[in-house]
Amino acid sequence: MKRPATRGYASSDQFINSTERGSELLRKIENSLKCLADLLQSSNKRSVLTDIMHQLKHNYSTFNIGPVHSSDLPENWVILLSPQMFCLFGDNIQDWERIIEKSAWNYSVDRQIMRGELKNKLKLLFRLIHAQEPDVHYLNWLCDLYRSVPQFLKYILLAILQTLSGSCDSCQLKGRLKGMLESYSLRPDRVGLLEGADPQFSQHCINLIKTMTMSSSLLERLSQPRIHQQLHYQPVGNSVIIPEKLMSGEAAFLNVSKSTSYKPIIFDCTSLSRKAVNNKIAEKIKSGLKPVISEISESVEDSDSNEVIRKIFFSWLAAHQRNDATPPIWVTYQYNIYSETRQPYYELMLTPANQQDDPMTQLKLPPKRLKDHFNRPSAVVLQEDDLLVLLDEFLALIAD
Repeated sequence: MKRPATRGYASSDQFINSTERGSELLRKIENSLKCLADLLQSSNKRSVLTDIMHQLKHNYSTFNIGPVHSSDLPENWVILLSPQMFCLFGDNIQDWERIIEKSAWNYSVDRQIMRGELKNKLKLLFRLIHAQEPDVHYLNWLCDLYRSVPQFLKYILLAILQTLSGSCDSCQLKGRLKGMLESYSLRPDRVGLLEGADPQFSQHCINLIKTMTMSSSLLERLSQPRIHQQLHYQPVGNSVIIPEKLMSGEAAFLNVSKSTSYKPIIFDCTSLSRKAVNNKIAEKIKSGLKPVISEISESVEDSDSNEVIRKIFFSWLAAHQRNDATPPIWVTYQYNIYSETRQPYYELMLTPANQQDDPMTQLKLPPKRLKDHFNRPSAVVLQEDDLLVLLDEFLALIAD
């Protein structure tokens, strides 16, 4: 795979591309990063930090001059994104930007990093962000950095900015973030959520949902009457004439009719916290559930009550779709995959087990961005807040 170009770099024939040289530089970089990680969390000795950072900058710059192999990438490079690093080296931040860009491209392209592994790498970064309240200058710097990093890091930067910008009063920062959210590139792959469905469970689930009440608030949002305007050559009912069109020989009588049509649904599960869902279910289980839930649980091998209830909940949501021609869209995995299906029994893809519950890993895009991407301008977009409210309504229906 061809690596996209990053600004500020040129290959150098003078780079000593030997295993010994690369390994030595990598060892020095790793040592510097580990020292910085410890010092940033436990010390305010600016002089010591500055010395290590200068050392790191020198070694990193040398390391990044020429081609870098996938095995030659430091594990803790994300520390370079921390507010502490920005504050300590803000007077020459362009050097760090170039280092971050090059490292990020290598990390994403050469290693084909898995998202679950990336989140583990980011834990240290999130701890550092929590330890020092970021200011507007730092957040604007993340906005600047956003322009030149690969897609996986764009998601992380946006999630961090969305989490932290709410506590800032900067209209300029909020305006920049709004533009970034509305233009965020979506390239999800289609998958099938029915994979791994248990036929026996599916039938039990269908039978239960047939007896359940649907959400009146959601059905109301899906069934709002919409006005349809039609032009005719001959008057129809209470038509209104349009002289300009009549003179040009076009259809000239406007007939306004009112009819009920069902809107499509986009279930945005990317920011739906598995922990929040499980907590609500656990609380409801304490007060007792209908016997039929236990019967369904017993019909599914190697599953706990939480898992079964989550599966039934998502299937209950899917049952609200009233137009067979437009199945619901389920968007999952950091906007990386989506599915069109009526019965999403494979709920592990909707609330992945390895999802971190740190809000800085969860990005909520504007509903209009999702509607535009899937070309469904009238769709009802349900995100985390909506889904948790509907979960409360669902749990009340299955309570004993």
